[in-house]
Amino acid sequence: MNFLGELCQKEIEKTDVVLDMGCGIMQATLDMIPTYPKTRLLCAELVGIDRFRKYLEVIKTQVSTVEGDILSAPFREKSVDVILLLDVLEHLVPEDVSHVLRDTERIARKKIIVSTPFKWSENENINAYDLGENVLQRHKTIISPRFLAERGFDVKVVRFGLRLRFWKRPQITYAVRSLA
Repeated sequence: MNFLGELCQKEIEKTDVVLDMGCGIMQATLDMIPTYPKTRLLCAELVGIDRFRKYLEVIKTQVSTVEGDILSAPFREKSVDVILLLDVLEHLVPEDVSHVLRDTERIARKKIIVSTPFKWSENENINAYDLGENVLQRHKTIISPRFLAERGFDVKVVRFGLRLRFWKRPQITYAVRSLA
């Protein structure tokens, strides 16, 4: 689990059912990247949904996975406690961002947690983790802290010096919306 997983853990109880939408390889919540500490998000159940099958193949032995599109998430109303949207919204067009946020309100009982880069390069890597080209990795929208605050999120800008081989981000927007 990386620093972002540690931030999320402060909002998540051990009895919570957590849905990671657009989960990728769950680098924030699982121990899938060798250089991260070998810890994972502590919760009752962790489920990931993503459209890119190769990501799900990496994590399927550690968590429940659903191959699917977060724009039509196949989850019942109030069926999970917490929804994670970690480094996901920036990959959507603005209309889809609003749609996904509305849908998360339908699905989550307690909280929605969002992280998104404060800014990014247009030359992002679409072959993250050497799992093949994934055009879903292209960045399309900058999500401002104000946009999330206007939708009821408690917003923080988190600064850090993390450097991965394919990405450098000096800061992210981290936001939590309590529903209960």
